[in-house]
Amino acid sequence: MSALLVSVRSAEEARAALAGGAAVIDVKEPRRGSLGRAEPAVWREVVAEVKAADANEVAVSVALGELLELRSEFAAAIPAGVTFAKVGLAGCRGLAWQSRWLAWRNSLPAAVRPVLAVYVDSLNAEAPTPDEVAHTAAELGAAAVLLDTFDKQHGDLFSLLAVEELEAILRPARESGIPVALAGSLKAEHFAAATELNPRWIAVRGAACVGGRTGGVSAERVRRLRAALESCTVLQSGALTARQASPNR
Repeated sequence: MSALLVSVRSAEEARAALAGGAAVIDVKEPRRGSLGRAEPAVWREVVAEVKAADANEVAVSVALGELLELRSEFAAAIPAGVTFAKVGLAGCRGLAWQSRWLAWRNSLPAAVRPVLAVYVDSLNAEAPTPDEVAHTAAELGAAAVLLDTFDKQHGDLFSLLAVEELEAILRPARESGIPVALAGSLKAEHFAAATELNPRWIAVRGAACVGGRTGGVSAERVRRLRAALESCTVLQSGALTARQASPNR
């Protein structure tokens, strides 16, 4: 069953996301880009908020920005209580980005799991192609693969690629047993298509906010998104069971 990831920019937003039933609290600063890095103080405040809520089953992830912009102190500042960290590959087209990514992965605290981000609008991001990135996930020791969009002004994930194209990109990760997250300006109306891809997580920011992705997270919006996702997941599970039971398979 797919779980809901909500990106937040403060402890207050984390509180709202928790109240709405988010399964993962992702910390980022949307004004700094698709995977914009929040300040380490915000990371610590969000971790403390999750602990205070006694939400032991809720994971915390942090966005660190783009690989070419990383500084060594970013990884060192990640507090205990963070499960996942991710960076983007904007500007890495044609570069030996794999060695840079491995160096970053090796710099992370032992308990933090690295997420390999794939920009489906790779031309806009001057990033490696989605196929190139996805095929390296197992080799690079990625704990998860995130499909996202770099430029939020040029359409959502499903307006850029069809479900079949997304499935092809994700296939190498699935064959290696690597869990997948889907992002990219997703709204409740996209959840039916998203659950066809059976991701571990569906990630939202703007849909959970009053006033768009730079607005504030609303507990009620998160609650509605979670209900919509659960409904789509149940329907998708039922359809899969029916196909498996069909004598015409």
